[in-house]
Amino acid sequence: MNKALNIATWIVGIVGLFALIGFTEAELDKVSLQDVHVNIDTRGGNFFVSQDEIKQAVTDKGYVVDAVTVEEVNIRELESFFDLYPAVKKSEVFKSPDGMVFVNIKQRTPIARIFTKNGESFYLDEDGRLMPLSRSYTSRVPVVNGEIDGSYNTLYKVDFGHPDSLNPREPVHQKLNEVYQVLTYVNQDPLWDAQFTQLYFNEEGDLELVPRVGNHVIVIGNAQFIEDKLNTLRIFYIEGLNKIGWNTYASINLKYKNQVVCTKRTHYGNN
Repeated sequence: MNKALNIATWIVGIVGLFALIGFTEAELDKVSLQDVHVNIDTRGGNFFVSQDEIKQAVTDKGYVVDAVTVEEVNIRELESFFDLYPAVKKSEVFKSPDGMVFVNIKQRTPIARIFTKNGESFYLDEDGRLMPLSRSYTSRVPVVNGEIDGSYNTLYKVDFGHPDSLNPREPVHQKLNEVYQVLTYVNQDPLWDAQFTQLYFNEEGDLELVPRVGNHVIVIGNAQFIEDKLNTLRIFYIEGLNKIGWNTYASINLKYKNQVVCTKRTHYGNN
């Protein structure tokens, strides 16, 4: 008896739900668009996209307040449109029975600004993808420069976060992937995140880190064993530079496993 009652209750609930959905859709067909509310996730400290820009885009699509009904607003079309924005990671659009359209925007987060030898500049984001610069906002991230060839237009389709998408015959792909791996690790450590302001590829193709504190460069070669290399550097900072001075050496070379090779400044006497 109880089982039959529960089934009947469940069926009534389902029927009621569909009736409510039908009622809501019918109501939306009569309610005019009242306003567009935009929420932009700025927790990453980025402001590439503005609320006014998104609201204007909705209007430009033909969804004018008081001129169309809420039912006429195609939320899938808007989501597809906003997802094509270079600085947008993901958009979500939904509407309510009282005539409101809500747009939620999650922005992409750059981790580096790349400068190529031909003078181009663009970002590398936290997902290992390239994104163009913005006219309205500049992200404060480490600079990457030196021996980097290529252009944004020829590189932007490559997903550097997935090794199977890299072309091993293209050195620039390898270099940007090295940058991605190094900064992904560095950004997880508060000390290193605050310490490194620049990454530089020298003429030998080795990757160098330029610190905020200390007048020296740190040669790591590549991203391989980056955790071990930076752990070695941490110990050297504590047990070495803290005692002899942070400007004693011109370079600290960590590219060789379990070794720290330092080059003194010329005014200290020997190289």
